[in-house]
Amino acid sequence: MKRALFALILILTMVSLCAEEAEYQVGDNLEQAEGCDFRLSRWGDARQKVIDSEIGFLAEWDDEDVYLTGMAFDLTVLVVCQFEDDKLYQGDFIVIEEYNEPQQFVDAFKQIVEKLNQRYGEPAISDVLAGEERYKQDENWVEGLRAQDLVVMHYWETERTLIGCSMKSDDEAIYVVVEYAKQ
Repeated sequence: MKRALFALILILTMVSLCAEEAEYQVGDNLEQAEGCDFRLSRWGDARQKVIDSEIGFLAEWDDEDVYLTGMAFDLTVLVVCQFEDDKLYQGDFIVIEEYNEPQQFVDAFKQIVEKLNQRYGEPAISDVLAGEERYKQDENWVEGLRAQDLVVMHYWETERTLIGCSMKSDDEAIYVVVEYAKQ
């Protein structure tokens, strides 16, 4: 009886753990493993635990953030893990593909949104901000990005996580960013 109870507790503990023991390798496409909040981690994990579990190429870290490159949404991304009091509270993906044309960023954004829709359903909130009304139609997004007059945002929500995907531009670049934040 004790052996069966011990086995049951062991199985339940293993099932409830994040998929950090999964066989992921550098270069694998990973946004959120089953049972995790961000990639292979859960909100509140210590910085060293997150670093140890990561499968990307660790770039650098400071007192508050850890930066690495990896794959997510079938794209090359900069992964930013943000910590407060040595506890993970937010993770970001910033698309760092080498694109030459704004349309490539729009296509990457739409690809990410499609994958997020498949996983979480339709966004709870979707918004397109533009000074000129015509930029709000997706066929004019490239022109809006070139004019630095467009921000497109979508938000999803799970029990533990808020997920946001945005696309915008400034005089430096075009940005496609996905944020996972603790609720």
